[in-house]
Amino acid sequence: MDPTAGAALRTARALLVAATALASAGAAHLSAGGAVPAPAAVAALLAVTTVAVLPLGGPRTFRVRVLAPAGAVLQVALHHAFTLLHPAAPATTPTHHAAGAAVRAVVAPTGTTPPGHGDPAALGHGDLPMVVAHAAAALATALLLVATDRAARAAAGWLSRVVPLLAHAALPAWPAPRPLPVGSPLVAAHSGAALGSAARRRGPPVAVRPGP
Repeated sequence: MDPTAGAALRTARALLVAATALASAGAAHLSAGGAVPAPAAVAALLAVTTVAVLPLGGPRTFRVRVLAPAGAVLQVALHHAFTLLHPAAPATTPTHHAAGAAVRAVVAPTGTTPPGHGDPAALGHGDLPMVVAHAAAALATALLLVATDRAARAAAGWLSRVVPLLAHAALPAWPAPRPLPVGSPLVAAHSGAALGSAARRRGPPVAVRPGP
């Protein structure tokens, strides 16, 4: 494969992995009560994730046993990124802040935090819905990428067989040339011209000197 085409294919496959992981991570984060950052931050995350997963974008077939662990790492990293990049909530008055703290103290048991509102860098301590959502997203990402890769390879193989047949069918069918009969005037004229040309190329006969 041409090096330029190989690099483009690797980048496209890495972009597919990054976009799928980012979309599934965002959906999991939102479903568990989290929030995603601004679109500009999401675009930056997509670019960084694409560069990070370039080793996965090679020509080899996607496999679940490779993508599932990589997807789990991506889910943890994107969870941290979503939490750190999400803009802080607007400031509230002291009265509202105290009331909110009292409500949280009543709703959440002592020593625990509500799901999705714990330590921004924590994932897994008292936040079971978020963990389950990201784990499911990692597995779904791996399965979806494997299915997409197999479908794309099958479609490429089918097209490689069908396109030549369609191109051959679209060309006009020209009749095969048939040889002229031996007695045809064209054959005789061609033979005479060939003989005449050979005769013109011959020189005068060499004079034979009589012997002594």
